[in-house]
Amino acid sequence: MRRLFSHSTLILGFVTLCLLAGCHKDPPAEPVRATTGEVRDVRENSVIVTGTVDFSSLDLESSLNWGFLISEDPDLSENTTEKYECKTVFPDNQIMIQIESLSAGTTYYYAAYVKILGKSWTGEVKSFKTPGNPIPFGAVDIGLSVYWADRNEGASLPGEGGTSLPWNEATALPLESSWRMPTSKDFEELYATYTDSGYQWTWTRADDACYGWEILFRKNGNRVFFPCPTGSSPYYGEGVYWSSSVSEKNPQLAWAWMLYSGVWGIAGMKDLDKSYGYQVRAVSDKY
Repeated sequence: MRRLFSHSTLILGFVTLCLLAGCHKDPPAEPVRATTGEVRDVRENSVIVTGTVDFSSLDLESSLNWGFLISEDPDLSENTTEKYECKTVFPDNQIMIQIESLSAGTTYYYAAYVKILGKSWTGEVKSFKTPGNPIPFGAVDIGLSVYWADRNEGASLPGEGGTSLPWNEATALPLESSWRMPTSKDFEELYATYTDSGYQWTWTRADDACYGWEILFRKNGNRVFFPCPTGSSPYYGEGVYWSSSVSEKNPQLAWAWMLYSGVWGIAGMKDLDKSYGYQVRAVSDKY
């Protein structure tokens, strides 16, 4: 997790406390109150935490700092807790900070704190849960409704073609609980990024193996590679990927996503005979 100061998105007109190093040797006898507030704008990987700190009993020449503690441990134990120090105080003694790089589908515990001359006061411990499912190992988030696996089934590297299977065997693969076969709609959503300015498609070679299409999601820099192992070369390659969706016209056919090189273009979805052997790329639901 990392912190991100984004004052313009929080509150305009903040008050900055300029705290100078003072000569006090002991913390104040009266407890300094740090109150934990509610969270705002909870997303898969970020949140804004709020609180207040009562500075009324403090000499502002004292050396102090304040902020938030956050952890997946409800006890906020020292070895699992991260501290996010705030630099400003907003009107009515409010403090807040945006925290990023959280994990989806995870419960976090947090509390406001204030520290003066080595002694800390901590507010009530509260919790929130980020939406979505935990991101499984090997999953890539390219801004779509599902996570795509970083490689084909049966491939040891993203650039390899992996196992080629007929549809009945592909749909019977023993995938881990968080993974499934993509539907035709999942592939259609992926295919739509070809003309979306938020994405960049590049015909390239990966891992000194197959040529194929690398799809870059510009917003977060994540990318996923789809090999085209048949006739793979700098000039031509073909990759066909099974979906879990059966053709509405003929139950002997199933929908597949067809990819060709940059010279030939991308074919899109086509219903094909289930007995043919094609590649498999798994997806994991976000919600």
